[in-house]
Amino acid sequence: MKRQKTKRVKKGGGFGSDAYDATATVGRVSSWFSLFFGCIFGIIFSAAGVYLSTLVDEYDKSTNATVKSVKCTGTGKNQSCSLNVEYSVDGKNMTSDIIKSGAFNEGQTISIKYSSKNPSNITADTLSAKFLGIGLIFLGVLILIGSCVSFYLVQNNKLIAAASGTGNIAGFVFNND
Repeated sequence: MKRQKTKRVKKGGGFGSDAYDATATVGRVSSWFSLFFGCIFGIIFSAAGVYLSTLVDEYDKSTNATVKSVKCTGTGKNQSCSLNVEYSVDGKNMTSDIIKSGAFNEGQTISIKYSSKNPSNITADTLSAKFLGIGLIFLGVLILIGSCVSFYLVQNNKLIAAASGTGNIAGFVFNND
């Protein structure tokens, strides 16, 4: 009688190990794409932020204005009002119309910004391009840092790489419409 040889499974070998290796490889490969696109978007947001933060704000002066008349449409938070306001620039009283959301009453004092070159050109918006630019720079840097940290973790930790790869494979399989 001939004795049968039995196959010995290597410790840590087999299908589970191969699947673990494969998902880790998928995670590591996809992290390169994430790094690439994260850097592209981070640079775009940061560049747009630098551009916006260096723009000269047309509305370079601010003052308080008194609401003379109010015409509103809509209700609650969706209310938009056309305001006729009176304000003073260098001792000269001026009147202008602006549109602002919210609830207003005649006689109410609001803050406005105006152009020193053309004081009749006013706005009630307080958010300037500079603040928006700083926010975009912050967001761009955050995206860059997040992309780099994610890439580093996936490339240097097999468990994280496998988890990332498993998520990518599951997303492809179950969300492939």
